[in-house]
This record gives sequence, C-alpha cells and structure tokens, in this order.
Amino acid sequence: MKIPWELLSVMAIAWLIFALLRLPLAEVPGSLLRYLVCQGSFTLLAWAAQQRLDLHDAKYAALYFAPLAAVLGLAVYLTTRFCGSYPFWLSIPASAVFAVSLSFIIGHELLKAYRPGSLPLELTLMLLASTVFLVCGVATLVSLAERTNDIQASIRAGLGMFWLFQGAFHFAYSLGIVRSRLAWTAHADFLPSAVTTAIFLLLALHLTFQQAELSQSPVASSAAAAPAIVEDAE
Repeated sequence: MKIPWELLSVMAIAWLIFALLRLPLAEVPGSLLRYLVCQGSFTLLAWAAQQRLDLHDAKYAALYFAPLAAVLGLAVYLTTRFCGSYPFWLSIPASAVFAVSLSFIIGHELLKAYRPGSLPLELTLMLLASTVFLVCGVATLVSLAERTNDIQASIRAGLGMFWLFQGAFHFAYSLGIVRSRLAWTAHADFLPSAVTTAIFLLLALHLTFQQAELSQSPVASSAAAAPAIVEDAE
C-alpha cells in the first residue's frame, strides 16, 4: 500500500515534535510546538478535503486557507522571536519589501490572464501566503548570523529553509496554475509534501543526535550553551 506524501510529511512532523520534547525545556519555546501541531493539522485537513472536494471548489479553498492563516500567524510570531535583537530585526522589513515587490510583479502577470480587478480570491490569498512565508524564511535564515547554540541554529535553519521553500512554491504555483494548469496540478501534492518530509525528517534526525550528545555530556553542553529563545511560562 502506497502512503501519500502528505501523511509522510505529518509523520516527519510528529517525529520532530518527539525529538523536541526530549530536549531541555529552555531550548524549545511553546510556540514552536504549537506551530508544528498546527502545521501537521493543516496538512491533514487539506489532504482530507482534497479527497472529497475539487481543488477549485469554494469549500476546499475555505478549508485550505482558514487553517493556513493560523500557520502563517505562528510563523510570523516565531520569526519575530528569532529576529528579536538588533540588527537582526531589520531583516524583517527588508525581506518584506522584497517579498511584497515580488508579489506585485507576479500579481501584475496574473492580471494579464484576467480582467482588471478580477483576480480570483484564491490567487490573491495564495500571493499573500507566499509573501508571508518568504518574509519568514529570509528573516529566519538571516538570524543564523546571531551567535547561538547548535540546537537553536538547527531549528532556525530548518524552519527558515522550510518557509523559504513554501514561499517560493506558492509564488510559482500562483503563476504556474494559470499558465500551465495540468502540469502544476499534477505536482501540487507531491513536491511540497516531499520537501516538507525531507526538511523535517533531517531536522528531527539531527536534533535526536544532538539530544544524545547532551545526555552524554550535560555539564559540557550547558557550559557551552549560548543565549536561546526563552518564553514566559505558559
């Protein structure tokens, strides 16, 4: 029996959550765990809706974009935590200018296929999601320049690459679905789920190895630890 890529990506997210729960509590902000649960739930809901509804059905769009809004909100919150210190917070408005400019350029190209002012709502929301993902991805990867410990650097690198890919894919999908609907529809399920599975699987594996090293030398690891993301008790 062939397991859908969407379910494989959810399994990778579950393993990553398990790996994070085994790390020291101070290294894992509660918002990160909430984000991963939300991301996994979104993937499951979108996959289930796709089995019953047409991709261009208004109900499918509602089931897709409503939970995606929660995913994007938590991604933005995590990004502000990663880039909370000067000068790294400057990467957020800088990447926003780039992402919004790219969104306007793609939106202008899309309008050539529609009457002025008649861009479908789902494409508009797709461009918005692309912009937010791209901002989060670029800003989070820039925050890697900050001095931090290996665990925090691994988390930022994994999430940054994931968000950057999501932004690039949603931008490409927005344009590709108009210019070559059949080709993009055929790859809409496989590509994002496969990349999600690979990124979260590698991150979970890496964190598992780091947890093993921490358990073998707790004194050395705590002495070498750099400032991490610390949240108020939740």
